[in-house]
Formats: sequence, structure tokens, C-alpha cells
Amino acid sequence: MKSIEWMRSLGFPTVDSCLNSLENVQAQVEDINTQLLDEYNRRPDAQLISTIPGIGFYSALLILAEIDDIHRFPRPENLCAYAGLVPTVRQ
Repeated sequence: MKSIEWMRSLGFPTVDSCLNSLENVQAQVEDINTQLLDEYNRRPDAQLISTIPGIGFYSALLILAEIDDIHRFPRPENLCAYAGLVPTVRQ
């Protein structure tokens, strides 16, 4: 990126240190995203969830992590209530 090259050309050690930290974090994020995408590709249930409009691979894995074992819910209504999708009336 031109802006990063320009900031490095300023020769400020603090700026260089911050840019090094930023690049390190970006590399870690890329590694984690690769691992998550690999997990997504191994999980047909995550791929099914991601067919819902607006749900990508990350959100699909998050939903699966929240639900855990689907068999712990005796009926679909129980899952909907757990997820907060069932409206309630409180007086």
C-alpha cells in the first residue's frame, strides 16, 4: 500500500513500530480466517446455514457454536425460543 510505504519513509521509529504491529495482527487475522474457512468447508451443516441470505461462513460457524448439539432441543420451537426468536408478552 502506498500509504504504508509513505508512513515508513518518514523515518519515525514509533510509526515503524506501530506499522510492524499492524502487519503482525493482519497476518494473524488472515491465518485465523483461513482456519475458519477450512472448518466451514468440512461442515455441511455450516454450509447449509450459510444458504440463509446474509449469513456467511463466519456467521454460520458462530450460529453452530451457539446452538451446540441440535438434539438437545426436543422441538424446533424450543430452539427458536432459545435463540430469542419467539415473541413474548409481558405485563
